[in-house]
Amino acid sequence: MITKISTVFSLLCLLLFMYGILINLTKVEENRCKMTYMFEYPQFVRIDIPHNEKFPAYGLYGYSEGKLTDRARNMDFTGAPVLFIPGNGGSYKQARSLASVALRKGIDNGWRNHLDFFTVDFNEEYSGLYGGILNNQVEYVTICVRRILKLYERRVTVPVSIVLIGHSLGGKIAQAVASTYNLSSVINTIIAISAPIDNPVLSLDHYYKNFYLAIQEQWTANRTLRIESTHQKSQKSLDQILFLTIGGGIRDTLVEESLSSSVFGDLHAMTSNWAIRRESSARSRATSGRTNCPRLSLFRCTSPFPTSFSTRLAAVYRRLGRLFEQLTRVAGAHDMEDGSDEHLQMFNIVGLGERNHVGVCRRNLPHGHLEGNESCLSNNRSL
Repeated sequence: MITKISTVFSLLCLLLFMYGILINLTKVEENRCKMTYMFEYPQFVRIDIPHNEKFPAYGLYGYSEGKLTDRARNMDFTGAPVLFIPGNGGSYKQARSLASVALRKGIDNGWRNHLDFFTVDFNEEYSGLYGGILNNQVEYVTICVRRILKLYERRVTVPVSIVLIGHSLGGKIAQAVASTYNLSSVINTIIAISAPIDNPVLSLDHYYKNFYLAIQEQWTANRTLRIESTHQKSQKSLDQILFLTIGGGIRDTLVEESLSSSVFGDLHAMTSNWAIRRESSARSRATSGRTNCPRLSLFRCTSPFPTSFSTRLAAVYRRLGRLFEQLTRVAGAHDMEDGSDEHLQMFNIVGLGERNHVGVCRRNLPHGHLEGNESCLSNNRSL
């Protein structure tokens, strides 16, 4: 009898295992990404950081291409600063696709609104295997943020904030930078791409546990989570940061979907059964100033990174860029007719079915109410 039960159980486990393989091989969306083409050779210009004896193996670079590299070498940056942070074993050159698209957009619009991309070199450290280097990376990124903002001091209009984009553990580093070294006032947006935010993929040592616990405590104390609290003007330091998380969906076999979302996030996106939505436990406030940010509307990332992880995330980049554009148009078309900011604005962006059509809804919520007028637009073009 025991032998029969053991045989049945073994067969059941085998069937479930085979079914899992089938799902991973077949239940994935088509990769419809297009390659990013550069018109000139990419250049990474090293930016000197004074008194950097503590981190000689690390580096900070500005991105440029071709003849425009002279401007970067002269430290002539005139756009909105964006800092890319690589993850476990990642290279600073992975910023190339994002930076190249942003550079082309700046050229196309006559440099009226454009992004200046910077990227951090962690010497391809394996931060996913040893947590003892995480605090070093956080400290160095903090130095980089201050150095980047200092480059703009001679401008007439000095940017007061920066956008952080982190891939893998780089997203966690970006989150830590915002809270650890009191830089929340100069960080506009954090975009975490396939990053284990609330929990690590593997916790191999006590450094990981302590690091995650410290960041969790800092964000819990300084970030409003409950929807009921968002109708009031927030006094918490981290509430003004727009925090976006992007997961690789079923294609991502390293950082599963549940790890890439966060209770602190404003928006979450994923591939396959994807949606960008407000997390129920997160804040439901997306003010027009933050959502209409011209920096975000430039993120039309239509190509994969030139590395092994890129194919899983390229579709997310492309979709997110188009969703931001549509969201910007909706916010502009329906921008507070009464001219006041006494309403809560809730933006819902939802993927509809297999054809990946998009619907964008905005709700104006009076203070103290969770119901209000909703206006929606539907995008019938396939993403």
